[in-house]
Amino acid sequence: MTTQTTIPTTAEIIDRLKSALGVSTDTEVAESLSITPNTLAVKKTRNSSILDEVLHLAQRENIDLNGLLLSVPKKAKYNIILQDEKGSKVDEIRLSKQYMQSMGLVPESLLVFKQENGDLHIVDTRVQKITSSGIYAISTDNGTLLKRAILRLDGSVVFPNTSPKNPEERLEKSEVSKLRIIGRTALMLAPPD
Repeated sequence: MTTQTTIPTTAEIIDRLKSALGVSTDTEVAESLSITPNTLAVKKTRNSSILDEVLHLAQRENIDLNGLLLSVPKKAKYNIILQDEKGSKVDEIRLSKQYMQSMGLVPESLLVFKQENGDLHIVDTRVQKITSSGIYAISTDNGTLLKRAILRLDGSVVFPNTSPKNPEERLEKSEVSKLRIIGRTALMLAPPD
């Protein structure tokens, strides 16, 4: 017998958050998600995604994402071990198999990197070359770099820098193919404020 699971609506996620947080109003949920009650009301009415906010809250409060995002049996959970660039375990996130499948992810091909600023990057190691713009984990002689890459029509890649002091880096198509790509960031979690 196959169990059909569905992704809950925003209203259902809000109700589940009330239960998980032990609160009774949407306003309290909005405060926990670090958004205004009006923003939450609009998202609830439009059934807009609150996934980013929920992921940050789950990270801060150690809330099980499976219970919030999907109704799945415990046996369907996968553990993703979070590692820093040196491979040391730093924490753990639990995501459901159905959620990862809906994102096109395969649990066995995921690595998680934690940057110095606290951002967590869930990296899909099936991606071994730059085929589209995104954030890539690149192996270098000095360790792993997580770099935003913008693919140009001519096959070259631009790596923009956020600091105005540092110019962007550009690699021609022939140089791009020599990069040792570990994978592409499939999901990124910024640290809670």
